[in-house]
Amino acid sequence: MTELSNTSPHHTHINDSVIKFNINPTKLIVIHSPCIVRNISNYLSSLGGKEERNEIFSNKEDRLPFRFRPAESYSKPAFADPTRPSSMLIKVKIPKIRTSQYQDNCVIECMGIVQTLYKFKRPFDFQFLSPALHPLPSKYSLDDYNPYNTVVDSSQLKKDIPLFVLPSSNPRLDWTYLSFKPTDKELTGRARTFGIVHGIKFEEPSVPTVPRKQVKQKEYLLPLLEKLFEERPIWSRVALHCKTGADSGSLRSALSSIAYHFSSGPWKYCWIKFGIDPRVLPKYKWFQIVECKITRLKHARSKVLQASDHSFTTSLIEETVSRDMSSSRVVREHVNNPISYLLTQDTTAQTARLSYQIIDIELDSVRELVHINDGKETVCTKETGWFPTEVQDKIRSIIKYKLDYDSD
Repeated sequence: MTELSNTSPHHTHINDSVIKFNINPTKLIVIHSPCIVRNISNYLSSLGGKEERNEIFSNKEDRLPFRFRPAESYSKPAFADPTRPSSMLIKVKIPKIRTSQYQDNCVIECMGIVQTLYKFKRPFDFQFLSPALHPLPSKYSLDDYNPYNTVVDSSQLKKDIPLFVLPSSNPRLDWTYLSFKPTDKELTGRARTFGIVHGIKFEEPSVPTVPRKQVKQKEYLLPLLEKLFEERPIWSRVALHCKTGADSGSLRSALSSIAYHFSSGPWKYCWIKFGIDPRVLPKYKWFQIVECKITRLKHARSKVLQASDHSFTTSLIEETVSRDMSSSRVVREHVNNPISYLLTQDTTAQTARLSYQIIDIELDSVRELVHINDGKETVCTKETGWFPTEVQDKIRSIIKYKLDYDSD
């Protein structure tokens, strides 16, 4: 192929010489054959009949099918995709016996301008072979071989039927499948290591009573944590960070010898003292978690961080907060603000997603709602705990209204 030029005659350089030839304006359709063509008639039959080819050529988006065995009714065709090149087809004749004047003996003829080029870009070596021993017509109806359309006798079972049925549809692409896939042992990951922390789901019937044997206790944190869990048996992670000032790794390691946590339910992300099951006694409803999302925050929308953890919040002060704040920086924020886990009248929204324990919400309207069902608790559910659904929704609405109002 040679790129199309608007000049006529066209100039081509061969052996540092210029050869001139005229451009034929005839528009051509070129097919890149996927095989060596020795018989033109057989090749054209593999491309379908004349009417089929003309119909495909008239539609610029249709693919051109090619069948290696056109007489076989089960042959799966390969398809050539049409392209629109800017080129022309050139016929070059070079004599077998070459002289010193090479350019004089070389005959170049422009056959025409290539309008459409069909290329076989996809694999086509997957073919269906029929196991039938007798020739079958190119078209037939499967109803002729279906013995269940009518009531028939036993002789119908002896009738010859095709031993192979072509799939109803073939995929556009042929994918290769390896019967044996080699494995690389060097890519094998390390064996799974089980954590030392007791984490259970809300649906589990019992709670852990003792820590795991392999717990490495943090002696300098244990006395403080034991004192905190004597004050109350359930703490949120944020509250423990504020009370201890320890980093996440040390605190988690020390807590694993004193408490466990729920991974779901109304006490999600709370640390609970071993042996205490808040699902049994209604008095533990005060330690449930209430989550809410703040959507307004007009005055600080560009600075508010999306909380990646339910437990951590950050300050809105530009000098002390950046968007790539590390976990250790977040812990220091809690240490500097030891009451950040409390929701009071002066609290402002620091993240778009907040979570508080009910006992840490110092709002009179919320405390009145908590006392509504005192003595009427019958069942503890995963969604709302010991509270009715409407009470849980009202508490969440009060928190959102209070923080949204402050954000204005």
